[in-house]
Amino acid sequence: MVICSELANNLGTSVTEAAQSIAGEVIEHHDLSRPVWIEHYPPEATNGRDETFGLVTFSSSYEVRQIPRGGGARHHNIGKLSWKPLDRKTVEALIGQPV
Repeated sequence: MVICSELANNLGTSVTEAAQSIAGEVIEHHDLSRPVWIEHYPPEATNGRDETFGLVTFSSSYEVRQIPRGGGARHHNIGKLSWKPLDRKTVEALIGQPV
């Protein structure tokens, strides 16, 4: 189970826009096979609006690919994503504890 939360002070790419890269890195570095991935936007990250949760599913393959970066570095990436809205109660039931 992974909950990926947007930071209130993030001035860069959102967790939604970077989800493929973030997921690829987390899956690769923590040796996960098929994590349940939940995206979270707390009120502080939504200009005080309601928080949101989304169940993120990856294309049929959770295969992590290495993508070249400048200077010979590489980062990890995973396939296409889709989102399904969740509410706090459902997320807490999935993880078995309060968020």
